[in-house]
Amino acid sequence: SAKEASFQAECQALRSENIELKEKASRSSMREDGFQKEEKIRFYTGLPSLARFTELLHFLSASVPQTHMNVLTQFQELLLVLVKFKLNLLEEDLAHRFGISQSTVSRVFRKWVHIMNVRLARFVRWPDREELRSAMPPEFKKCCHELVCIIDTTELLMERPMDLKTRAQTWSKSKQQNTVKFLIGITPQGTVSFLSQAWAGGVPDQHVTENCGILDRLSPGDVVFANRGLTAHDSVGLYCAEVIVSPLSEGRKQLDRRELDPSMELNYVRFHSERVIGALKRKYAILKGALPVTWTQHEEGSEKSMVNKIVLICCALFNLCESAVPLE
Repeated sequence: SAKEASFQAECQALRSENIELKEKASRSSMREDGFQKEEKIRFYTGLPSLARFTELLHFLSASVPQTHMNVLTQFQELLLVLVKFKLNLLEEDLAHRFGISQSTVSRVFRKWVHIMNVRLARFVRWPDREELRSAMPPEFKKCCHELVCIIDTTELLMERPMDLKTRAQTWSKSKQQNTVKFLIGITPQGTVSFLSQAWAGGVPDQHVTENCGILDRLSPGDVVFANRGLTAHDSVGLYCAEVIVSPLSEGRKQLDRRELDPSMELNYVRFHSERVIGALKRKYAILKGALPVTWTQHEEGSEKSMVNKIVLICCALFNLCESAVPLE
């Protein structure tokens, strides 16, 4: 019938288009055989070696659906995602480099971000006390061997929301721009051990600290270092806080200021969180650009927004690389 003939013709046209796209992709400069040099892997992906890239691909590949309709190989798809994270190239740029359409770039990126968010979450983990103390850098041993983490907030720029309420909620007084805010827990060894969900840039740091879930990870007697207004104390510099359970707080954990020996040399500790968060943002340029408003919104069928997934993946990848903090 004419209807069946039309359907067959459409299928043949799609097959021909797919073959043409595969040939175009095979001629692109972003092929596997062009990424055998370590310096190229480091520049485009941020990973330390081809071996680490291969390990990551093997770890993720079983979770990634692959059919004969895929234009790119799994190697190329993961490469595309990591290049986006590392260099924050425009989708149109990536489309030209990989020899595919811009819509395919977007589809591949979202597919892998969803899978990497689930599979890599285990690499942002809360270490046990013995593990922390056995590998404690000397600078931290000098001032506080009970230290569990250093907490700080960081803000990421976002595009100006059209919705007036959202625009007001995300306005950051410190940045004088619309932002989303994360609380990050950093180990003395320089890895990310805790990442909150995204908060609107206008939410006070103290509120984020008390409601983001990090207090649930701490035990009475644990010690944390913090910057700025992360607790009720008015201190604007570094301070040390001990986890307590006050009878007045109905059993809820609180951070109570703990006095430090004034003779301690704290300059190294003072800038620890800034050093690590700065290294994280330098490594992944996607964290420095203005995020699309749609990335800050919850997606249908998912409990997390794109920005929550992206920042978690960046932290996990960061933990898989050499620490920004020397241990000797």
